[in-house]
Amino acid sequence: MKKVIGFLIIVTFIFISSCSKSPDKLIVGKWRFSDIDVATLTSAKDLSPNEKAELEQMKVILRKVTMEYLADNTFKANLPEELNQSSKGGTYKLEEEGKFIVTEQAGPDGEKRSERSEIKKLTEDSLILKSEKGGTAFFVKE
Repeated sequence: MKKVIGFLIIVTFIFISSCSKSPDKLIVGKWRFSDIDVATLTSAKDLSPNEKAELEQMKVILRKVTMEYLADNTFKANLPEELNQSSKGGTYKLEEEGKFIVTEQAGPDGEKRSERSEIKKLTEDSLILKSEKGGTAFFVKE
């Protein structure tokens, strides 16, 4: 009887493991910016009331941003007009078994720039990225 129960536990574990999607599959899709936490930035700890109001206004604008990660390891960043920037794109890769995402794109001077962010959470409908610079961005899947 113990062997049967042990076998059933192993089979159940294998079934559950095989059903969960890998990070490289979960990341694919269009993600809308929902919020940002700048509390971890040293410069954000002592914000004046005017700076806090500006930050809230920026959050309203940022909620129009979408990031679309494609299966071919490219991405598109769709930016609103208020940011005075055109939409951008580049490549991405997941590192350390999906714990980090590295994006690479051309900067304004044409030089390649890369940014590495820690993936704090990645599910079917939620993505939380912590930038190397310290801010945390929250996204929801469209």
